[in-house]
Amino acid sequence: MSQHIQPTRFTKVVETNSKKGRATFATTTIPGGTLIFSEEPILTMDATSETPHIDLLPSFAALSEELQELILDLTAIDPTSFRHLVWKEFEIRPRGSWWDINQKHGEHIKQVLAAFNTNAVGQHLGIHTAMLNHSCLPNAYAAFDEATGEMAVHATKEIKEGEEVCLSHLEGPDLFAPMNERRGLLVVQRGFTCLCDACMEAEQCESTQQESPREKLRAELRNLIDKYRRNEATLMKKFGKGGHGGLDPDFVTFLGEVAAGVVELVERLGLATIDNLDWYEYVIRWSLAMKNGERATEYGKKMVKVVYMSVGGESQMHGDIEQHASGAKSVAWRKIAKLRSKPSGDGRHSIMKTSELGPAEEDEVEQDGEKAESREQEENPNDGDYEDEDLEKL
Repeated sequence: MSQHIQPTRFTKVVETNSKKGRATFATTTIPGGTLIFSEEPILTMDATSETPHIDLLPSFAALSEELQELILDLTAIDPTSFRHLVWKEFEIRPRGSWWDINQKHGEHIKQVLAAFNTNAVGQHLGIHTAMLNHSCLPNAYAAFDEATGEMAVHATKEIKEGEEVCLSHLEGPDLFAPMNERRGLLVVQRGFTCLCDACMEAEQCESTQQESPREKLRAELRNLIDKYRRNEATLMKKFGKGGHGGLDPDFVTFLGEVAAGVVELVERLGLATIDNLDWYEYVIRWSLAMKNGERATEYGKKMVKVVYMSVGGESQMHGDIEQHASGAKSVAWRKIAKLRSKPSGDGRHSIMKTSELGPAEEDEVEQDGEKAESREQEENPNDGDYEDEDLEKL
């Protein structure tokens, strides 16, 4: 085994006899929320570049021969599946640039880009992270910590000694999809057929014309999400995005209960990560609309736990949310929402650098929240005293 993939404090990489190839296993029981390991990425894609794939090649060439061999040895997607993206980038480059790139990196172009597309998390490829197989029932979450410049992998639940450590390359709704759809997405996007426990169980049940319990829960989850989206769209169409005054309290309660049902199923499936925080926020939003601070606080605390399990208690994101969770005031949650939505440059796989907010920005967030809360009170002085005539009951 290469010196670059030696055992970490909690894990070791093993060559398996299965189609999965190399896999990472826990060498001791790992409590949920534990930082399993962190590492500097060996390749990072510049998402702001017009030619992000091509720009990876000089970085690859600058690596040591051992690291290059490790990358070339990674499981990789069929390069023909994304070549149209690369060809578009070559069209952007000045005339003659293709010749230069081909001369320098021609032997490895396809394999390097294919390996990156298959194994990267967000815009970053780390060697230890690349040794984590995908699972539709992941027990770990990987994110790029902008504060440290490292990939950080945390246990999202307790991982027993000898258990494989896996993350998910599917996001949000894609992870809730039926087995055949999940597999199809992974074949197209990552170049492999998923052999995780969830997919193998579903495949076995399908072959005997039975329904997998997990797939049944996923179907219930999709139905609830669809129900929420349809009814939220109805609300927005009738009332817009401002205020809740005049809404039927039964309708508001209904939306909150549907969102809470989504949270319950996500947690039962073991898929609660920061990718799904929106559903906790929806419960909080409708609870506050009904002046139910106790319920808002309950789900605020649930949010804190999810963040802790996904990115650890040492992350700034966890600190920001924990600081305001006990009160669950609307101004506090608006502040959190603004912090979470601050651009990080790497989508869902970045831990927010909220610590970099300056005093002026912090004041702005606080003032925005106070102004919004004041506006709601002025516009809806009797918020909570709803009229049945505004929206039919469902």
